[in-house]
Amino acid sequence: IFLAILISLFVFVSCTQKVAPTNSNNSNVTNSTKTVKNLTIFGDLKAGQYTEGKILVGYTNRTSALKVAELLNGKIVVDLPEISMISISFNGTVEQAYEKIRKADIQGLKYVEPSYKRELIKPMPVDNSTIQSLKNGMKALSSSSRGSEEFSTSLWGIEAIGAAEVWPEASGTDVIVAVVDTGVDGTHPDLEGQVIAGYRPATDEELPAGADSSYGGAHGTHVAGTIAAKADGKGIVGIAPNAKIMPIVIFDDPELVGGNGFVGDDLVAAGIVWAVENGAKAMNNSWGGWGYSQTLKAAFDYALDNDVVVMVSAGNDHTDQHILYPAGYPGIIEVAAVEYNGGEYKTTLFSSRSDGIAVGAPGVKILSTVPLDESLGAEGYSVISAENGGTYDYYDGTSMACPHVTGSVALLLQKYPNAKPWQIRQLLQQTAVDSIDGPGWDHNSGYGLINLKNAFAAALPTTGGLTYNIEVTDAYGDWAVPTVFVTMKRVDSAGTSYYAKTND
Repeated sequence: IFLAILISLFVFVSCTQKVAPTNSNNSNVTNSTKTVKNLTIFGDLKAGQYTEGKILVGYTNRTSALKVAELLNGKIVVDLPEISMISISFNGTVEQAYEKIRKADIQGLKYVEPSYKRELIKPMPVDNSTIQSLKNGMKALSSSSRGSEEFSTSLWGIEAIGAAEVWPEASGTDVIVAVVDTGVDGTHPDLEGQVIAGYRPATDEELPAGADSSYGGAHGTHVAGTIAAKADGKGIVGIAPNAKIMPIVIFDDPELVGGNGFVGDDLVAAGIVWAVENGAKAMNNSWGGWGYSQTLKAAFDYALDNDVVVMVSAGNDHTDQHILYPAGYPGIIEVAAVEYNGGEYKTTLFSSRSDGIAVGAPGVKILSTVPLDESLGAEGYSVISAENGGTYDYYDGTSMACPHVTGSVALLLQKYPNAKPWQIRQLLQQTAVDSIDGPGWDHNSGYGLINLKNAFAAALPTTGGLTYNIEVTDAYGDWAVPTVFVTMKRVDSAGTSYYAKTND
């Protein structure tokens, strides 16, 4: 893959560029070994977009980060040596903290940033008239194309991506999927035995396997059902019915955390690291926000470097946007929502557009599990099973599309347990059905609607991916230049672009 690299500086400097690829295929670039002094990067501040009283500090020298805590008379909230970051709570504003740290001129810091505010990508309102027609059964192409569950006729997403056709070969066995979201009701009949131990960063608490951890609402349970509801003839079935769900609760009790329940970028990073260390191989994220966080970037890089495939919803704003994170980080599979109109598939109107979209997946009228009446995250339901008493509901959203891809990745990881994240992403892109929008890659659905039958029939890509590190220094090579955005675009202008911001 040939890429043009564009570097935008926010200060007028004379600079040189050092490019250091690692783990690459067919790359012959020599890396300079000169050591440069690092400047501390301060995260952008935009009114109302971050939390006061907390900063996140990335470091090259941990002692330097501890000096910041002492300077602010603060308390360490999260300590993550895996990504060289601590977060500090203190009395005062982030701007005041920035001023003190700049004056102190503490060396050995990579960055100082706030904890940005982020939102759960909540389901869109569902058209009740079309739900009724789905309850009566949408015509399937064959009797087995949607499984053999109680509500299989409503599971059009399974048919759309060809999941049932590959179940004889793979069903997600031995693949752990982290659902980074609200919690998951592990007591739901369709999720019993499917939910392993998870993590609640807000309380630093390991969640027991099979427990009701649906703190924050029903969203995570709905996502989990689409990924891995078990195949038992009752209720629904997930895309990967033998995969296991690991709940990572990042939208918690609003009274405990404040605001909308988002625990903060530092605690999300702690949850991601915990998931990686405890065996997650795929990660579903249906949330995002404005701020570019070095901490989140480092956490997701940590996951990617440990061969965890990361999926993120594109968003439900329709607009063509490029500032939603974590969707905007390189290496992540950004997912658009596709609808089915009884004859054609197309990207639904609400799905956000972006030049980071990788693929599309079913995201309209998706029936899945929701917490039981007595569970922590109960928000009601529209369908109840006569077979197991489980509760279910129809949701619309890119949050519903993303778990279709995550479940698909679980199937592919069973077939290719040693695959790298870029190989899985490329396989999905190369085998997607490109007829749902315009020809070729587009901002609506990326490379098109994922297709598991095609993906299982194709070979795992062996060329085309690499880890790319770019260093920007002053003209003398003595100082690293902060606040630089790097864009990588295909030279033929077709396909996704990747954005990153320099760290140290």
